[in-house]
Amino acid sequence: MNRFLLPPFLRKRSMRFVVGQLLAIAALGTVALPRTAQAQWNLKNGLSVRHATFVHPESGPYVETYLNIHGKSLRYVEVSPRRFQATAAVTVLLRDGETVSDFQKYQLESALVSDTADIDFALVDQRRMALPRSGMTLEVWVEDVAQPGNSEQYSSLIANDYSVQPIFSDLEFVDRYEKARVAGPFTRNGMDLLPYAINYFPPERDKLIVYAEYYGLEAQSEDDNLLLTFSIRERGSDQINPNFWQYQKVKTEAIVPILREFDLKDLPTGNYEAVLETRNRSNEVLQSRRAFFQRVNNRAVDKLENIAMMDVGNTWAQRYSAEQLTAFLDFIDPIAEPQDQNMLVSLKTNGDTVLQQRYLYNFWLRRDTVDPYKAWLTYLERVKKTNDVFSTTSTLGYRTDRGRVMLEYGEPNDIVSRVNEPGALPYEIWQYYALPDGQSNIRFIFYEPTLVTNNYRLIHSNAIGELQDQRWKMRVYAKSTNPSLLNNFDAQDPQNSFGGNAGQLEDDAGDSIFNQGKP
Repeated sequence: MNRFLLPPFLRKRSMRFVVGQLLAIAALGTVALPRTAQAQWNLKNGLSVRHATFVHPESGPYVETYLNIHGKSLRYVEVSPRRFQATAAVTVLLRDGETVSDFQKYQLESALVSDTADIDFALVDQRRMALPRSGMTLEVWVEDVAQPGNSEQYSSLIANDYSVQPIFSDLEFVDRYEKARVAGPFTRNGMDLLPYAINYFPPERDKLIVYAEYYGLEAQSEDDNLLLTFSIRERGSDQINPNFWQYQKVKTEAIVPILREFDLKDLPTGNYEAVLETRNRSNEVLQSRRAFFQRVNNRAVDKLENIAMMDVGNTWAQRYSAEQLTAFLDFIDPIAEPQDQNMLVSLKTNGDTVLQQRYLYNFWLRRDTVDPYKAWLTYLERVKKTNDVFSTTSTLGYRTDRGRVMLEYGEPNDIVSRVNEPGALPYEIWQYYALPDGQSNIRFIFYEPTLVTNNYRLIHSNAIGELQDQRWKMRVYAKSTNPSLLNNFDAQDPQNSFGGNAGQLEDDAGDSIFNQGKP
């Protein structure tokens, strides 16, 4: 029983000229062109062509061509009052050496539009031609009928030899699929598969869908236990990322249809290959097929395995040396999330400069998707300031408690600094009217118990997730507090401490008693 309708060109090989039609319209979300500017796009940058070869159970091998023509890459002419249309002339041929073995010639017409400045669709087309043998050349010409100089050509050698089986078909990228109600040119195995003729996956496209077929397994034994695996890998790499790896058992049929999809939300920007493989029970690769694609992702990713796939070529992160990267990863340690801490420890010691660059870029992309470099430079200036103000002879400022708080929350709105208050150790109270996460009226209390350094320690804060010690005043006034109170863990306020006013300062936080001081 046929798995899909026999294509018309296989039923009637004498047909040579086919009037094309718009098979699908796909929204691309592109910017509108000015009404009079028709040529900002052309077929050179607006045409995408892909092809894939398959085997029909009755007619044998054939090749499919997939075209995607951006609607703005063609010139529109007025075909009726206030109605405009573009037309592309397409020629597809199979060449056997210097001999043309077969060809199709047809036209694709756009939808009628009333405003040529508001074109946000593409002309999508799929065609099939019988493939007499391997080693033939596929050629596709596309020309703008209204602008003859606007043309583009595609050529590719078809190397698949389906006389040797078992073998995979090529991998077809799929835009979307649904259960077929009536069998048609897009129907396979009861599903309508609309092709995705582009190997570029922009941020808004969150899925990779691939269709393929596996031939010649009817002679296999059920005991052979072949495993089919599908993965996404960095281009040219055989390293498998478990987050982008799937598998299924292979049925022993003449044609095994394969429809797989991956969520691309956590796949970083880079050059990749979709890889289809079959393996035996010894995990040896028996058959393999790859298809290249590019991914652009404005979002950051969370898993280290995925960060390791990120492409930072030609980005600011690639400028830094190994020595700089080690220091920079240490700089961001104070603001890193708990799940990042183990990553940072490993990255700072493993010497993998490329992975360090990728991590640094991803870290700031997570915080600012529009301009991660600006966010990084702003933070770097803050690190320099903490070093200038809080460093000691043994500790750089960003490693101190005050440095860490400033790096994480920014500069406080008010600071009270008491270095020589009678009966008290040196202390500071920092007041934040609001933290970045929305917490309001937040205080941080620091003190210096040794009296000889500039390294103030955090002893109390009312911020969520920060150190809290309701007895902090006992520590600030330890040298003037009755020893019996120091040993009473229920006591929170020192009594009879000469001149003690830290508690009043804290209670009045945000009032005029603060001096708007800056570190």
